[in-house]
Formats: sequence, structure tokens, C-alpha cells
Amino acid sequence: MARRETLVEGQTPDFVASAAGLMRENLGAALTIADLADHVGYSRFHFSRLFSGATGQPPMEYLAALRFAEA
Repeated sequence: MARRETLVEGQTPDFVASAAGLMRENLGAALTIADLADHVGYSRFHFSRLFSGATGQPPMEYLAALRFAEA
């Protein structure tokens, strides 16, 4: 059974919050798209597309920005 996220303007979808949390907890780790997609239960392609649509940034750019802010 496929999960479906309903994107509501101004609201962060659960899968984005979950993936961002994993990124924040593992800033020094070598995370991949596959790691993030597996964490939220989506395929790599689907996760990347939805994450980019929800945040305006691809997942790896988002992770790089988090790492830069932490440095």
C-alpha cells in the first residue's frame, strides 16, 4: 500500500520533518538519498521529487546547508 502525502501550503509534510531530523542527527555521517528515502519509506526518485517540491531544495543541498550552518 503506497503512502500519499498531501502538501498543504505553509505546512511541513511529515516525511520532510522526519528526513530533516535524520539529517540533523547525523550531520557528520555520509548520508545518501537512499538512506533518507529508506528512512521515510519512499523510493529514492519519489523522495527526491517530493522533498524538493516541499522545501524548494534537493535533499543533498538541504543537507549541505544544514552542515554549513552548523560549522
